[in-house]
Amino acid sequence: MTTQKIGRYEIARELGRGGMAIVYLARDPLMRREVALKVLPREFLHDPTFRARFEREAQAVAALEHPAIVPVYDFGEADGQPFIVMRCMTGGTLHRRIAQGPLPLPEIARLIQRIARALDRAHSRGIIHRDLKPGNILFDEDDEPYLSDFGIAKMTEASTAFTGTGLIGTPAYMSPEQARAAKDLDRRTDVYSLGVILFEMLTGQQPYHADTPMGLAIAHINDPVPRILEVKPDLPPPCEAVIQRALAKDRMARYATAGELADDVSQLAAWLALNRAEAVSTPTVAGPLPVPLPPVPLVAETPAGETASPGPPPTAVRPRRAPSWMALGAVGLVALLLVLALGGVIVLPALLIPVASPSPAPTAEIALVPSDTPSLTATRTPRPSPTFTLTPAFTSVPGPGSTLVSEVDNAVMVFVPAGEFLM
Repeated sequence: MTTQKIGRYEIARELGRGGMAIVYLARDPLMRREVALKVLPREFLHDPTFRARFEREAQAVAALEHPAIVPVYDFGEADGQPFIVMRCMTGGTLHRRIAQGPLPLPEIARLIQRIARALDRAHSRGIIHRDLKPGNILFDEDDEPYLSDFGIAKMTEASTAFTGTGLIGTPAYMSPEQARAAKDLDRRTDVYSLGVILFEMLTGQQPYHADTPMGLAIAHINDPVPRILEVKPDLPPPCEAVIQRALAKDRMARYATAGELADDVSQLAAWLALNRAEAVSTPTVAGPLPVPLPPVPLVAETPAGETASPGPPPTAVRPRRAPSWMALGAVGLVALLLVLALGGVIVLPALLIPVASPSPAPTAEIALVPSDTPSLTATRTPRPSPTFTLTPAFTSVPGPGSTLVSEVDNAVMVFVPAGEFLM
């Protein structure tokens, strides 16, 4: 069985065909790899400038070297029929994916971003695709999209053969100016076609419908832009503004570049993701503390002159028994002897320091009489105000936690009862 060849390339099988090309899966015996070989129909050969234009455009596309443009490996002519050799894409076409239904918005944003960057690169080199459609967006084995057929679309400018009309391209994706066969096409005609592809990916159907290719072309020229939310109401509301701008009849009102359109689609996807996250979010439930809290003291002590801050109530303790007056005098004497023995007499300015008492109680005055054998005499008398005498006198407020204050001449001595140290 003889293997069919085009040039040195061995034809394995036909992958597909359209109005302007037939694509074969072929093998390159020199490089030992599979390739996609696209053969141009012979009806395009009647123009004497065809070969020159084809060669120039194939070289321009090969020089683009963009990650999202199908690489061109070779171009040539066999038996008078031009062909282009490209990388073989094994992941199928976008047309096949859309046939299964609308695509999710995050996936659409990813595809549009990659394809738009490829278009912007080609436009910056002066190349207009003119035949942008889902069948010309191919996927590799890693599910990455690629744009193909740049050279063929530009090359067909030399011919007016398209289903018996003067139109070049695919009517379902043509811009109004392209449908009118305008000569001054620019990058915005590709932006319009990308908008049609976006509409189709979002809804699973094309924006315009007609029984004939010419009817489709006229619809792009005259019919108003469809309301995408009427076709698919569950889409995010901002989709409407994006589609209306991408498919504007007046190209001056469209996105200036494909990248601008892609950026708005990415913002749509981000908006949708944010709103979905807010819809399913729930209040955060506090978990266990990462470290244990320090224990709360049983009795909170507040230094003199400071105000105690509010806190948990102290743990109940057994109340102390109120000391008798004799016991109080003995305690005071012991405290005085301890302080004198240690040299711990603290002389402060002649100020009367009020000492707070936890509960009201009658005051007592204890007079100390010098003698060989010290003795204590207790007298229960009301004391409306402090008394200053030449005889040292000790004034105290009886009760739990009381403090003895000694007033001698112009000095005040503060003592802490011994009982407080023995707790």
